[in-house]
Amino acid sequence: MAKSITSLCVGAAIKEGKIKSTNQLISDFLSEYKGSDIQIKHLLQMSGGIDFGENYRAPFGFMAKAYCGTDVYDLTLSKKSAKPAGVEWKYQGGNALLLSFIVQKATGKSLSNYFAERFWQPIGAEKDALWTLDMKEGKKRSYCCFYSNAIDFAEVGQLILDSGKVKGNELIGLDYFKASFSPVLLPDEFGNTVQH
Repeated sequence: MAKSITSLCVGAAIKEGKIKSTNQLISDFLSEYKGSDIQIKHLLQMSGGIDFGENYRAPFGFMAKAYCGTDVYDLTLSKKSAKPAGVEWKYQGGNALLLSFIVQKATGKSLSNYFAERFWQPIGAEKDALWTLDMKEGKKRSYCCFYSNAIDFAEVGQLILDSGKVKGNELIGLDYFKASFSPVLLPDEFGNTVQH
């Protein structure tokens, strides 16, 4: 749910003109990636070429530090490109973290505040939602850990069923909505090309 919510926020920021398009370079928002060819769409498609290390058995690996550490921003930005962007699909939570930082830089609002304003309130959510932080007043763990209730989650589902609209009001552009459901036809790290 959290990664989908993060993607919705990217779509809303594009609709608002805060992000030009999914083809925009991430270095426009994150100077740590200056000189890289990674575009926002590569993070959305899990093909950024950054090897965060999605290994849940490594007690000192990226995911353990992301779940238990107190500085997910610096941890994430310390990872650099290992492969060219857009050539290999590899599921990694670090991509969602980078997208959340981009949304915050583009909109000037935290991911949770932006989501609340652009989606949670317009869908008429009945309850508050919670997002796990790396520390008090810190960064959201945008790859996971979004908590609320079934009824309001169903409202988010209805938003998707209605092609990104609430009561006829378009919250994300139709082109972005359609692209978000297009399969990523890239080989994985083992050379298998399947629909991701």
